[in-house]
Amino acid sequence: MSILAPLIRQLGRLAVLVCLCVLAASAQQSAVRIGMVLDGPAEQNARLLEIFEYEITVLVEGEFQVELPAAKQLVADWTAAGIAGAVDGLLSDPDVDYIVTLGILGSNDVSRRGPLPKPVFAAIILDPEIQGIPSEMLGQPVIGEELEQFKVSGVPNLSYVTAGGDAVQEIRVFRGLVPFSRLTILYMEALSNRLDRADR
Repeated sequence: MSILAPLIRQLGRLAVLVCLCVLAASAQQSAVRIGMVLDGPAEQNARLLEIFEYEITVLVEGEFQVELPAAKQLVADWTAAGIAGAVDGLLSDPDVDYIVTLGILGSNDVSRRGPLPKPVFAAIILDPEIQGIPSEMLGQPVIGEELEQFKVSGVPNLSYVTAGGDAVQEIRVFRGLVPFSRLTILYMEALSNRLDRADR
């Protein structure tokens, strides 16, 4: 459960974002259908879907109808091509109004596509700068206080939640505590392929 705890908090925040956009669309249609993409088969998938569905159901109860069809919950194969195919399928599916990516790879994929034809929510972005994901700072005046700033994607139909902190800053802090000259970082091959494409 300790591994899932951060994801549970993440899904709670994401559910709020989804509900805000679904609420805006609910006046135009009787039900809003949400499709989801998971990176690949994993033991925690069922639990993640259960948590997200619960959060959405509780937040919208009595307000409007949200459908999360099992047939639109796609499990990819842990490859960049498989995940891109799952996302493409939901983007072109007329029976899906909103898409949520519940994995690191799927979130990375949708966040770097540019403008999207329908609203997409990426649940797990580790570091927008390192991943080459667009972000903009916006300011909003708060009565009696200083300017409140927050980050947005700046990309039509894309919203995401950052799961990690500033990776570069964390490495600097770590190096200040434990001096080192070399650092090895382990991450998924599929994510590595996507990051390599961003550098070209």
